[in-house]
Amino acid sequence: MHDLIPRDILFGNPDRIQARLSPNGAFLSWIASLDGVLNVFVAPLGNLDAAVPVTADTGRGIQNHFWSGSSERILFLQDTAGDENWVLRSVSPTGGDVVDLTPTEDVAAQLIADSPAHPNHVLVGLNTRIPQLHDVYKVDVRTGERELVHENPGLIGFVADNDLNVRFGATMQPDGGIALLQLTEEGWAPFGAPIPQVDTLTTNPLGLDASGNTLYMLDSRCRTTAALTAWDLATNTETTLVEDVRADISDVIRHPVTGIVQAASSTYARQEWQVLD
Repeated sequence: MHDLIPRDILFGNPDRIQARLSPNGAFLSWIASLDGVLNVFVAPLGNLDAAVPVTADTGRGIQNHFWSGSSERILFLQDTAGDENWVLRSVSPTGGDVVDLTPTEDVAAQLIADSPAHPNHVLVGLNTRIPQLHDVYKVDVRTGERELVHENPGLIGFVADNDLNVRFGATMQPDGGIALLQLTEEGWAPFGAPIPQVDTLTTNPLGLDASGNTLYMLDSRCRTTAALTAWDLATNTETTLVEDVRADISDVIRHPVTGIVQAASSTYARQEWQVLD
């Protein structure tokens, strides 16, 4: 009988994940184990031996983190004992007090957007008004001060532009499909063809470029696999940028300032990248 693979190899904590370079290039952050629990570590770039933990979670651990555009705060989501009522928190890259940016009781926060044009703010969805709906708030990542910017009329998601203005949304249909909507001066209006139920897992908007004139999407409608497409909002035309007839386009790299797609990948036998820029 062959020796069994130890469970901690299959299910234990990774050594390090999610390496993130701060926007100013001064720090490198990652998630690693602290006393058996995943936490965020930060080191000066070029001196990884000087890494220190800036969070001290002792529960389920931190699964995701990212930098604010100013490089002054690290943001991360946490819930309590797996209740999935996510709280958005921030901490300095040198450690110190953690700031709760969203309510901590019976509210599930959703990060909607950040932008290099607004380095100290993010858009967050909060279901404080109606548990089933997330209204959109603009939140200061340093203090947690928040401002309601869009009351949810019944949508399941939003897309914002580089100025943190809500531009697109989506709503469920009775047949299980999804309808994309565009926010106009007259209100919400249909955008493009509805997404059939069979395509809902492989068709979704990825975001706008910095100009706000191009909407990138993964789109499997009328295709056998999901392609990367670009909608020219001025002419209302869709162009296919990358596709692979063997597998869905899955990962996309976009320029952190311009928002323009630079590369996209699909995974058939292995992950393969196609470079656009």
